[in-house]
Amino acid sequence: MTTDEQVAEPAEDAQTLTEHLSELRARIIRAALAVLIGMVVIIALYDQVLEFLKQPYVDLCASKSEEFCDPNLFITSPTEGLSTRIRVGMYGGVIVALPVILWQVWRFVVPALHAKEKKYAIPFVVSSIVLFAAGGALAYITVGRALEFLIGWAGEDVGELFTVSSYISLIGLMIF
Repeated sequence: MTTDEQVAEPAEDAQTLTEHLSELRARIIRAALAVLIGMVVIIALYDQVLEFLKQPYVDLCASKSEEFCDPNLFITSPTEGLSTRIRVGMYGGVIVALPVILWQVWRFVVPALHAKEKKYAIPFVVSSIVLFAAGGALAYITVGRALEFLIGWAGEDVGELFTVSSYISLIGLMIF
């Protein structure tokens, strides 16, 4: 056998590096557009989303004495309201666009997989999505208890005054 015969022939549907990069760019643009659209939708529904995110804190304050916590969130700088709205929009946009993002990743990766690998990848992707959603739901359900614990550790003579950005950061960290 000569060395020319030992070289594997490229597959008929093989792409060049430039074609791979072009496809990757197109898929990133599609995913980014999905995030942008999701962000616009979440920003348009900001008040409802903020009420939903505040609900565990409001419920905690309602179940405790008036001295324990104030259910209102505050801003401490003129730009905090805008930056928080954008942050909520980004978090929400990624969550809303997650199916599109995952689909774009899947469509980019799947041509490189063999049939056996595809068979194992599908249950892995589905279980990852289900477990992420379950973890996010668990975090939302338990955020009230986490806040109660954190407020309690501040001390008896310490009053709390939460900013909307710090509250949203805590919720985002717990869910993600």
